[in-house]
Amino acid sequence: MLSAFHNGEEENLLFLPEHKKYLAIDFDGVNVYDQYENFYGHYPTEEEAIAALDMAKKEGGC
Repeated sequence: MLSAFHNGEEENLLFLPEHKKYLAIDFDGVNVYDQYENFYGHYPTEEEAIAALDMAKKEGGC
């Protein structure tokens, strides 16, 4: 697991190779970034973030 700082706070970064996306896990939920660290969205849990990415992949996004 990687770590990064965002707005002065440390976040853990999980890379999802099947999506080529990073999940930044912090105390209030999950931020989703692409491989170039563009922000895609914020979700309450890691599972919801992965489900949203799966849905977007099926619909042709991401």
